[in-house]
Amino acid sequence: MDFNTSNIEQAVKQFYCNTSLQNEVHQWLTAAQISPNAWSFSWEILAQDKSVEVQFFGASTLHVKISRYWGEVPADQYDSLKSKLLEKIITFATGPKMVLTRLCVSLASLALHMMTEHWANPVQTLIGTFQSDMPNIDAKFSYVSKTTKD
Repeated sequence: MDFNTSNIEQAVKQFYCNTSLQNEVHQWLTAAQISPNAWSFSWEILAQDKSVEVQFFGASTLHVKISRYWGEVPADQYDSLKSKLLEKIITFATGPKMVLTRLCVSLASLALHMMTEHWANPVQTLIGTFQSDMPNIDAKFSYVSKTTKD
């Protein structure tokens, strides 16, 4: 099976548009998520020019790979994976919310896998990162907070 970005996008569109093929497409997409190619295509389909459904599938795929296939990640790539995931969370800080939520769940799973040996204090580190190093995030979240309070 050819699990590339283009095929994934088409399959996600088919899943939402063609209910008669939904079971077959779901099986194909599930196979794509557990394939080794998922580590690559998940980042590609999280691009800003993709549909929300495709982005959500990318974020969900990252969660599946991190939570269930952690053993596929070489230890020397842990920090790179963490950095890329944080970068995507910042990119999606203002939405779509369902993609941001899935990325945050992925980060939580990553923190659980890395805790103690590879990431001593993930919660404190993340709080510090988002409070001090990301001033633009504060502006984005304050706008979101103001609009949800009204």
